[in-house]
Amino acid sequence: MPLIRVGLGNRINRLRRAAVNALAAWPPAAVPDEARDWVRRAAAIEPVEETRAEMLAFLVSG
Repeated sequence: MPLIRVGLGNRINRLRRAAVNALAAWPPAAVPDEARDWVRRAAAIEPVEETRAEMLAFLVSG
């Protein structure tokens, strides 16, 4: 999980997207609440609209 957290806070958009996609590949019940909080915080400050939309879609799907 530390790599997911670092990825969500990275300045490189590709890495932020990779972190969200990694979490999205998990069964929803397996995603820790802590990780959802990380995505929620990352989405609140995400400058790239497409990436923000992916983050929000992840949050809605689980």
